[in-house]
Amino acid sequence: MPYNLRTVTEKSFRVTWQLPSYSGSSLVACGADIPALHCWQQAEDRILIYGKVELTACYESKEKPNRFHFASAVRYLHLQITTQQTIETESDIKANLAASPSCSILSGQEQKNEVQVEGVIRLTTPAVQERVIMRKMEAEQISAPVENQLVDRTSLRLEIDQAQDKESLPNSTESVPDQRQRVPYFPRGAESIPPVIWSMPERG
Repeated sequence: MPYNLRTVTEKSFRVTWQLPSYSGSSLVACGADIPALHCWQQAEDRILIYGKVELTACYESKEKPNRFHFASAVRYLHLQITTQQTIETESDIKANLAASPSCSILSGQEQKNEVQVEGVIRLTTPAVQERVIMRKMEAEQISAPVENQLVDRTSLRLEIDQAQDKESLPNSTESVPDQRQRVPYFPRGAESIPPVIWSMPERG
């Protein structure tokens, strides 16, 4: 098992399946293979394990000994595992076989062509230290662009304020009119009207 994985629990299983029968032949051997197991976390302490089981059966002819033919069958394994410790729902849970599964033929007339598959399922999650380091690195990567963005916006605002202050300040080389002097008011177009001279009428 890799060093960065932590074993949560191990659970043994035993299932029985019926294989097809063929006239004139008997089941003499069977093998089982489980390519992959899948997980569905139903709760923090309950996980459903499921996967496909490939069975390969060997049949021997009753009339002609040492003459064999083979047949394949597919069955599906599902097992609910309850753990003693709680697991975070976002954890990456993996299910694997601790060893290759074994397949045996059940003897007896009632158990005709029945096989029994046994194995041990091991649940693992990433190690705690490894998970904490990864989360810390992700948090730093997310917060870094935000901090840079805040610094850039702050510096930009400071430059704008400084530019506005420079525009509002008077230039020492230019004369500034006195705000207290009042300019006389002339209506528009008054400069084009000729002056009118009033004279007093002569007294008789």
